[in-house]
This record gives sequence, C-alpha cells and structure tokens, in this order.
Amino acid sequence: MAENKRRNRSRYLKVMTALRFLARQGLAIRSDGSGEIDGNFNHDQLLLLLQKSDDTLKTLLTQKKHTYTCHAVQNELLQIMASRIVREIVSKIESSASYFSVTVDKANDISTSTIKHRLSVFGRF
Repeated sequence: MAENKRRNRSRYLKVMTALRFLARQGLAIRSDGSGEIDGNFNHDQLLLLLQKSDDTLKTLLTQKKHTYTCHAVQNELLQIMASRIVREIVSKIESSASYFSVTVDKANDISTSTIKHRLSVFGRF
C-alpha cells in the first residue's frame, strides 16, 4: 500500500510539474476535458515529450484511469498554485514592507454575445 502511494505521488508530481511549466509560461493548458492524452493540446504534448525519458510517466499515461489530466484536476491544481502565490506575496508584504498599495481595474468585454468581466489586480510594495 505504501509503495502504491509513493508511486501515485511521483506520477502526480510529474503531471503537476508540466502544468506548472505551462502556467508560468502563460501558455494555454486546456485539454478537451476527457482526461485522455490525445496529443492535441499543450499539456498533452508536454507530457508526451516528457514520457520519452521517464518510464514512470509513460506507465501513467498508458493507463485509462487516474492519469490526473482531466480538466477538473488541472483547475484544482491551478487554484492551489494561485493560492500559494498569494500566500507568499502576503507573507513578503507582512515581513518586509512598511507600505503597500493595491490597484484594481475592471473592464467589460462586450465583443462577444456574452459580456465577460476582466479584473486586474496589481500590488506594489
């Protein structure tokens, strides 16, 4: 049982590392949501590239279940990463900054049939 947990954790971290790379580069991540690796999306392509040098990842991606690549898992991982970044920024502000400012700007995108709201937050310390 412990070996299975260790193996799953290792696989999960590899998928998360690929997701983190794409997010840091500002690249599109999304797959079609099926959870299957078909090679049509950036996340899929990156995992297919990484599996060439990683037998553990290759084993994971050949499974039909529990590949950790469906959109729900990707969204949850991105949310966790975003929360961690916010916590780190708040910690830096609390420990070193005497003053800080936050600027928030909202814009409505009416170019499509549904109005989309864009919110930008900028912090300075």
